[in-house]
Amino acid sequence: MLLPCLAALITFSFTACRPQKNLNYFSADKRDSSHMRIWQDYQAKIQPGDRLTIAVTALNPESARPYSITSTNTSPGVASGQSSAGITVEPNGSILYPQLGWIKAAGLTTYALRDTLLKRLRNYVTDPIVTVDFANYKVTVLGEVNKQGPIMEPDGNLTILEALGQAGDVTLSAQRDSIIVIREVDGKREFGYINLLSNEMFKSHYFLLHQNDIVIVPMNKSKVSQISEQGSFLQRSLTIVSILTSITTLGWLILNITN
Repeated sequence: MLLPCLAALITFSFTACRPQKNLNYFSADKRDSSHMRIWQDYQAKIQPGDRLTIAVTALNPESARPYSITSTNTSPGVASGQSSAGITVEPNGSILYPQLGWIKAAGLTTYALRDTLLKRLRNYVTDPIVTVDFANYKVTVLGEVNKQGPIMEPDGNLTILEALGQAGDVTLSAQRDSIIVIREVDGKREFGYINLLSNEMFKSHYFLLHQNDIVIVPMNKSKVSQISEQGSFLQRSLTIVSILTSITTLGWLILNITN
């Protein structure tokens, strides 16, 4: 067993010391790219099932307080003491707002809904100021990052770089030229790819993330090869141990029979 262990140790040592390439963002491009236009025409649209927080203020704070729907109070129809982060958009795309009744929200941006509420609230509050945010807008980052999981973004504006930053950045084992973005559009699933080594990423439709996007950072080939080699060595070691155990058992049986 000594020789196989030494061989595995030497193999692992060479693998671990293998120089890593392309560890820096944008390392594949060495040219001025100040002319590049960032893809920024996307604005998150409110959808049925979204939860919204709506903060209303005014010169007279008390007059505006009943119209604020935030994480610190309860939305209409929720019993006192129950936790409710904002107000939920109903399946019909509307929200049931205090005093104002049903208001269409689905298909609007948070800014458009804000403007709608401002017009309606002026009948009840003097000079109101309204802020609308998402309470459940999230993307999920998985794979070779330092902190996997969902990332919440109240204003619905999140880039791939910001998401990776909030996930603690990619690890040394990440394949930086093939970051995967999974997105659902009109009931269909799309797969996009982002190359962190190229500044062409700013032109991508997937640079700005959408609601419920899933970002997957795969392992690089070196890490996959290393894990494969370790798995092969473990499998061979288990096979050798199994054979030696069988031989030992057989020898013990023969010895007992002859005696």
